[in-house]
Amino acid sequence: VKGALDDPRRVRRILLEENPDATVYIHLDAALHGGFYEICVREYGAPNYQLGVDFDSISISMHKWFGGAIASAYIRKEAPACMCNEGGKYVSYLGFVDKSISCSRDGFNAPLWLARIRQFDWDREYADARASVAYLVEQLAALGVPAWCHDHSIIVVLPAPGKETCIRYQLATHDGLAHIVLVPSATRELIDDFLQHIQETGDLEAMRAFPLSYDETGWGVADHKAGA
Repeated sequence: VKGALDDPRRVRRILLEENPDATVYIHLDAALHGGFYEICVREYGAPNYQLGVDFDSISISMHKWFGGAIASAYIRKEAPACMCNEGGKYVSYLGFVDKSISCSRDGFNAPLWLARIRQFDWDREYADARASVAYLVEQLAALGVPAWCHDHSIIVVLPAPGKETCIRYQLATHDGLAHIVLVPSATRELIDDFLQHIQETGDLEAMRAFPLSYDETGWGVADHKAGA
């Protein structure tokens, strides 16, 4: 719910400091952000993590950003050592043990995704999404509601409004927080509708009073940080 962004270089460094002889395999679950990560590196100065250097595999939920019909992509440089002699199934018509991921040999996926990626100007789509992020955070601040968004992200985290509001706008919630994912289809009109709704339904008072705090560890729930 907090839209976490992790540093794989730091993760690898910490693991090797704890155990220098460890074999470290880092998989990035780049469900949403993987769709526009290249834009963030190329245009906005995001860290340029390299496959096979900083991480070993990555998965992207392609439908989340690009809006295609097929759910995800998985890319890896090579199989980790721990997987090389395990799993798989002998396929007689292939003549070898198949260790590929189920349905990964579907040759129709690639041209479908190529067509989708070429359908829009994704640099423009990302810029518009980030503008929506800035607008929502600014408008919430004007209403006295604390909210944040990580660098380069399009996920705004805020105190959860009432249950009926969360159902109406399909907001994921956890531990008193909710997030709004500002994909390109989240129009300014929809944002304004949400802002008007929380003012009309009485959600605003509770959202203003929610105990959010910020320190060197980032944003969090004040009571939880005090007890950490």
